[in-house]
Amino acid sequence: MKVNSWSVVRSPAGISAKPLTQHNEIEVCVSIKKGKLHIGVHRDGQDTALRVFKVAIKPPKPKKRIIKHAPGAVRAINQWVAEQAFNKGNEHMMWLYLLSAEFYEGEAQ
Repeated sequence: MKVNSWSVVRSPAGISAKPLTQHNEIEVCVSIKKGKLHIGVHRDGQDTALRVFKVAIKPPKPKKRIIKHAPGAVRAINQWVAEQAFNKGNEHMMWLYLLSAEFYEGEAQ
Protein backbone atom coordinates (compact mmCIF):
# COMPACT_ATOMS: atom_id res chain seq x y z
CA MET A 1 0.00 0.00 0.00
CA LYS A 2 1.27 3.48 -0.79
CA VAL A 3 0.87 6.17 1.90
CA ASN A 4 2.35 9.67 1.38
CA SER A 5 5.22 8.41 -0.83
CA TRP A 6 5.93 5.48 1.53
CA SER A 7 5.42 1.82 0.75
CA VAL A 8 3.74 0.18 3.76
CA VAL A 9 3.36 -3.60 4.03
CA ARG A 10 2.66 -6.18 6.72
CA SER A 11 5.65 -7.91 8.23
CA PRO A 12 5.71 -11.04 10.40
CA ALA A 13 5.87 -8.94 13.59
CA GLY A 14 4.00 -5.74 12.62
CA ILE A 15 4.37 -3.37 9.66
CA SER A 16 7.28 -2.29 7.50
CA ALA A 17 7.55 1.07 5.78
CA LYS A 18 10.00 2.12 3.10
CA PRO A 19 10.32 5.59 1.56
CA LEU A 20 9.85 5.58 -2.19
CA THR A 21 11.64 8.84 -2.93
CA GLN A 22 14.71 9.34 -0.70
CA HIS A 23 16.86 6.88 1.22
CA ASN A 24 15.26 3.94 -0.52
CA GLU A 25 17.79 1.56 1.07
CA ILE A 26 16.29 2.19 4.56
CA GLU A 27 13.29 0.32 5.93
CA VAL A 28 11.40 1.08 9.17
CA CYS A 29 9.68 -1.76 11.02
CA VAL A 30 7.09 -1.09 13.72
CA SER A 31 5.69 -3.71 16.09
CA ILE A 32 4.28 -4.11 19.60
CA LYS A 33 5.85 -6.74 21.85
CA LYS A 34 5.15 -7.28 25.56
CA GLY A 35 3.59 -3.87 26.06
CA LYS A 36 6.37 -1.97 24.26
CA LEU A 37 6.40 -0.24 20.89
CA HIS A 38 9.44 -1.44 18.91
CA ILE A 39 10.70 0.76 16.07
CA GLY A 40 13.56 -0.75 14.12
CA VAL A 41 15.59 0.84 11.34
CA HIS A 42 16.97 -1.71 8.87
CA ARG A 43 18.99 -1.69 5.70
CA ASP A 44 16.85 -3.01 2.89
CA GLY A 45 16.94 -6.81 2.88
CA GLN A 46 18.83 -7.26 6.17
CA ASP A 47 17.29 -8.83 9.27
CA THR A 48 19.57 -7.16 11.83
CA ALA A 49 18.50 -3.65 12.76
CA LEU A 50 20.80 -0.64 12.58
CA ARG A 51 18.92 0.90 15.48
CA VAL A 52 15.98 -0.22 17.64
CA PHE A 53 13.87 2.10 19.76
CA LYS A 54 11.66 0.62 22.48
CA VAL A 55 8.96 2.72 24.08
CA ALA A 56 6.72 1.47 26.89
CA ILE A 57 3.03 1.78 26.13
CA LYS A 58 0.96 2.46 29.21
CA PRO A 59 -2.56 3.79 29.18
CA PRO A 60 -2.95 6.88 31.34
CA LYS A 61 -4.38 6.18 34.76
CA PRO A 62 -7.69 7.91 35.33
CA LYS A 63 -7.48 10.46 38.08
CA LYS A 64 -10.07 10.23 40.79
CA ARG A 65 -11.40 13.69 41.17
CA ILE A 66 -14.04 14.50 43.72
CA ILE A 67 -15.52 17.95 43.50
CA LYS A 68 -17.04 19.26 46.70
CA HIS A 69 -19.07 22.40 46.30
CA ALA A 70 -19.53 24.83 49.14
CA PRO A 71 -22.71 24.03 51.10
CA GLY A 72 -23.82 27.66 50.89
CA ALA A 73 -23.63 27.62 47.10
CA VAL A 74 -25.55 24.34 46.89
CA ARG A 75 -28.22 25.71 49.24
CA ALA A 76 -28.58 28.93 47.19
CA ILE A 77 -28.94 27.01 43.92
CA ASN A 78 -31.42 24.53 45.38
CA GLN A 79 -33.51 27.33 46.90
CA TRP A 80 -33.64 29.10 43.55
CA VAL A 81 -34.67 25.89 41.73
CA ALA A 82 -37.20 25.12 44.49
CA GLU A 83 -38.74 28.56 44.02
CA GLN A 84 -38.98 27.97 40.26
CA ALA A 85 -40.64 24.59 40.85
CA PHE A 86 -43.12 26.15 43.33
CA ASN A 87 -44.01 28.90 40.83
CA LYS A 88 -44.77 26.22 38.23
CA GLY A 89 -47.07 24.40 40.67
CA ASN A 90 -44.67 21.53 41.45
CA GLU A 91 -44.78 21.72 45.24
CA HIS A 92 -43.48 18.17 45.64
CA MET A 93 -40.36 19.06 43.58
CA MET A 94 -39.84 22.17 45.71
CA TRP A 95 -39.67 20.01 48.84
CA LEU A 96 -37.30 17.60 47.10
CA TYR A 97 -34.84 20.41 46.26
CA LEU A 98 -34.99 21.88 49.76
CA LEU A 99 -34.49 18.45 51.32
CA SER A 100 -31.52 17.69 49.05
CA ALA A 101 -29.85 20.94 50.17
CA GLU A 102 -30.26 19.85 53.80
CA PHE A 103 -28.77 16.43 53.06
CA TYR A 104 -25.82 17.97 51.20
CA GLU A 105 -25.09 20.30 54.10
CA GLY A 106 -25.16 17.37 56.52
CA GLU A 107 -22.77 15.32 54.34
CA ALA A 108 -20.34 18.21 53.90
CA GLN A 109 -19.85 18.64 57.66
